[in-house]
Amino acid sequence: MGIRDIGKNITNLLPSRADKTARVGKGVTMEKGVKVEREAVIGDNVVLKKGATVKIGADIGKGSVIGKNSEIRKSEVRRNVNIGKGVKVNDDVLIKEEAQIEDNSIICSDTSICARVKIGPNSRLGASTYIGEGTEIEGDFVAHHADLGSNSRIAKGVDIGRSWLQGGISVGENSKIQATICEGTIIGKNVQIEDADIGSQARIGDEVKIGNNVRIKSGAHVEEGCIIPDGAVVSGRVTNPIYREKQARAERIAKLKEDKDLGV
Repeated sequence: MGIRDIGKNITNLLPSRADKTARVGKGVTMEKGVKVEREAVIGDNVVLKKGATVKIGADIGKGSVIGKNSEIRKSEVRRNVNIGKGVKVNDDVLIKEEAQIEDNSIICSDTSICARVKIGPNSRLGASTYIGEGTEIEGDFVAHHADLGSNSRIAKGVDIGRSWLQGGISVGENSKIQATICEGTIIGKNVQIEDADIGSQARIGDEVKIGNNVRIKSGAHVEEGCIIPDGAVVSGRVTNPIYREKQARAERIAKLKEDKDLGV
């Protein structure tokens, strides 16, 4: 494979290499150890930091910055995107205009990151994840097969799997979620949701645990520390003592039914 030295359109701060089939725009800056592989496209005024690699067929839009030791595989990075150091972008990823991805994050295949999204450091976006326009994620974030709507706010340490979240949602730190959540809902910190359908404008307090096949209606307010069991349907305001009393009563009824069936 033919590798050439950086041409006249490039500010060559330190030795770097680009394949002869790569298309490199004007005013590109490449630092030491940068590698641009065959058929890659580098737009005007792109900055490739020390040790960055642009793999076969990758397309980097004008004005973007690719951080130190980051790697971009066969994906599309649009204009004015800022990618931090040590970031890995796998195949078939789309990163739209003015998005920011901070250090040591991993973006897996078939993922779309919309314009003006901010993703904090040490995040991992698994396959088939979608992040809507203007959403901000603080970092240490994990998502897989998740669809996050626009203008949402996700705190540090959140894990979202196989979920669909509409726009304008807030999720507190260290929460773990698998759910469908409608717009405007607020989720507190350290919340665990196993499988739920949550309506719009709901409020879920800190330390809440929600089981499988739960439905929380629009506008419901589940207060801090509540435990919502499998199959529950929740509306209105739920406080810990009230809900635990209901839960205990349901368990007593189930036990009486079981005893009756056994002939006790």
